[in-house]
Amino acid sequence: MEFKVLAPDNLSMAMAIINQAKKLLSTESGQWQNGYPSIDTIKEDIAKSQLFGVFQDTELIGIEALIIEKDPNYINIKGKWLTSPSDNDLVIHRVAVKENHHGKKLGLFLLRKGIEFGRNNSCGSVKIDTHISNVSMRRIIQEAGFIYCGEIRILRDEKDNLRNAYELIL
Repeated sequence: MEFKVLAPDNLSMAMAIINQAKKLLSTESGQWQNGYPSIDTIKEDIAKSQLFGVFQDTELIGIEALIIEKDPNYINIKGKWLTSPSDNDLVIHRVAVKENHHGKKLGLFLLRKGIEFGRNNSCGSVKIDTHISNVSMRRIIQEAGFIYCGEIRILRDEKDNLRNAYELIL
């Protein structure tokens, strides 16, 4: 397996994985059900070289956005971050695995690659969130070593915007 930043010609494969994830999440929660992440979001991730993927030969089988920023969604938390949000945080968003590769620990592989990316880029910590009903992602996040810090409300216009927030200090 190869982990690398995605190129513009990977857009259709990335969107296929996003759309599969949206369909799966629709059975569990309101997460990713109001047009997010859109093709424009994924195009922007690719243009900024912040969308990464796992390839098996030439097949894209998993993706994640790795963004170094002070995420505005993380400013207000019901709970307490291990470290205050800062410009030196690595934030992991848009983790998704191709449906015929579920159950193969690819989500955990992606999170570990994200943690490695954060260390290689001298980030202070890694922050991530997921919907409270996304039990499989919550399990993967905790298995990767993240600590539950509390609840946030994402700033996008979504009916169901409550998320569990996690952090791992590097």
